[in-house]
Amino acid sequence: MSGDVGVVVVADGAATPLLPSGGGGEVKFKVYNRRWYILLLFACVSCEQSLFWITFSPIADSAKQFFGTNDTTINMWLACGCMMYIPCVFVSGVLLNTKQGLRLTTLLGSTLCCVSASGRCLALFWPKSWVAIAIITAGQCINGAVGPLVLASPSKLSSTWFPQHQRTTATAIAFLCNSGGSALGFVVGPYFVRATSLPVLLIVESIVGLVIMLWSFVYFPERPPTPPTPSSAVTTTENVAATSPLDFFRNVPRIVTNVPFLLLVFVGGWQAGTFNSWSGSFEVILSPLHYTQTTCGWLGFCATLASMTGGLIVGLLADRLFRGRFKLLLLLLFTLSTTSFMWFTLSLPSLFADHGVIPGNEYTTYVAVALGGLFLGSTNPLFYELAAELTFPVPEEVSAVFMTLVMNIICVVILFGEPLINYNYINALVTLSIIGCGAVLLLVRERYPRLELDRAQQKQRAVGVNIEDPERNKHED
Repeated sequence: MSGDVGVVVVADGAATPLLPSGGGGEVKFKVYNRRWYILLLFACVSCEQSLFWITFSPIADSAKQFFGTNDTTINMWLACGCMMYIPCVFVSGVLLNTKQGLRLTTLLGSTLCCVSASGRCLALFWPKSWVAIAIITAGQCINGAVGPLVLASPSKLSSTWFPQHQRTTATAIAFLCNSGGSALGFVVGPYFVRATSLPVLLIVESIVGLVIMLWSFVYFPERPPTPPTPSSAVTTTENVAATSPLDFFRNVPRIVTNVPFLLLVFVGGWQAGTFNSWSGSFEVILSPLHYTQTTCGWLGFCATLASMTGGLIVGLLADRLFRGRFKLLLLLLFTLSTTSFMWFTLSLPSLFADHGVIPGNEYTTYVAVALGGLFLGSTNPLFYELAAELTFPVPEEVSAVFMTLVMNIICVVILFGEPLINYNYINALVTLSIIGCGAVLLLVRERYPRLELDRAQQKQRAVGVNIEDPERNKHED
């Protein structure tokens, strides 16, 4: 990047203006406290999407009894999320790449969540009938369409509202609240079914959906009056300049020829798909070893909760200690997660032995699962942020769409292929996959044009403070 000529040169050789042209005056940047309100509201929409999506899985026995159905139907309701994600993800990208993209997708997401949750309550009038099954299937499909709306938005939200030293933390919070909804579902569903009944659970979820939808319509602006950073001003200009919804696809050639980005998408998508499939398959892996369904459910909750905790910690560390060194942090996390997964694998029957190579019991299984979730699950926000860096000045939602698309494709492939694999081999294959992802990550050539642009502005501002009257500059800030 050259601060003197005011451009930033990206990987494909194109030159992008340092700051949006026009106006003739000095460009100001400002950070608003309302950014935390925006993040909170978006996090609630993301959380409710996954909470409603997983409603029936933790209470499968009660749902089967109430609706007169079977395990195949319960699994189908859960699979609606993945099935709807792939065809809807590009629609999400197109919507996000418009002038009011972030606001539009958030309001649409909250509305569809409300419609989904409220519509499912109609099934209560026809229990044990094909009508109820059809209604709930439709509701789950509507909910599944919200997935790409909330999962493709975190890096755009953080770039639009947050300064550079808080971007990764904001992305982590926005992304991990979706996982938080799933974790909450493992607790909320069984509690309501035990304390009251399944109909009460569905009604309460519909009320929650209505409240969040109304809240989102009260106040959720697209962007702050003044951008927080120069890079935010650049990507905002790209979105505002969009004249057609198809402008999203004009950015696609700019990233599909970006080799470091493609390698990163493969690694990020593969590890996320692997982790999500593995953490949802404990009953398959451990039930032959006499682990109960309840224990397997708590292990899934433990892995998800650990990944959320790790994501928040890693987000803070990345913003404070590893800015411009995300690859180093990712490799460190892959090393630690490989160690945890090897411990988990070697303490159970595997392709290496018909019994555990190292001693293990239920408590050590909990620890190994928690550490695996802590280290591997926490890498997701870093992949989103590094992808945004590698593709800048392409708007962040474009790289996020491709990341989540690959993630879901791999997740679907693994879920369909898993029944064909001996349960003794699953953990070893997951461990080998993590090692392979780490090896591919070594080939990624990291670049930080977005960060360099923001740092250049900070340096220019610091020089201005030294040259001009410090008191005047302090009042202007």
